[in-house]
Amino acid sequence: MVEFVNENFFTIWLIFAAWPVGLFSWLLWRRHQRGSIFPEVPPEQIRFKESFASGRSHKNWRTRMGSAANCLKITVTDEELWVVPVFPFSALAKYSDLEHRVRKEDITQVTERRQLFIRSFLIDFLDQDGQSHRIQIHPRRWRQFKEALGNVGEGEGQ
Repeated sequence: MVEFVNENFFTIWLIFAAWPVGLFSWLLWRRHQRGSIFPEVPPEQIRFKESFASGRSHKNWRTRMGSAANCLKITVTDEELWVVPVFPFSALAKYSDLEHRVRKEDITQVTERRQLFIRSFLIDFLDQDGQSHRIQIHPRRWRQFKEALGNVGEGEGQ
C-alpha cells in the first residue's frame, strides 16, 4: 500500500485538490444560470448601502451555527431590504439562506439586540409564498441602517 501511494502520490494529490475546485465551479455555474434577483436601482432610491456586514439565517441549526462574517451586502431602498453575500460567497447563498429581497411591507418585526459591543438586528419577514423567515444582521453603521428602515416592524430591544 505504501509503495502504491509513493508511486502515485501526484495523481492522488491532484484528485484531492481538484474536487473542491470542481465543486465550487459547479456552484458558481448554477448561480450564474439562476441569475440575479437584484435589479439596478437609481441612487436616489437607495437609503442605505453597506458592504462587508455580518449576519446569519435562523432557518435551521446549520444556518444558525454558520455565519457570514464581513461578507454580506445590505441595501435598503425606498421599498425593499436586500441582503446578499459578496462574491465568492454568493455561490453558497442558496445553502446559507442569506440571499433575500424583502419588501418593507413584508417585514413583520425588527428587533435590535445588543451583546457587549455588538449591535445586531433580528428581522422577521414573510416571503412571496407566505413563509416566515428570520435573519440576524450586524451592520457596521447600525444607526444609519435603523434610520433607513424607519418604523418598519419595530420590536423591543434585548
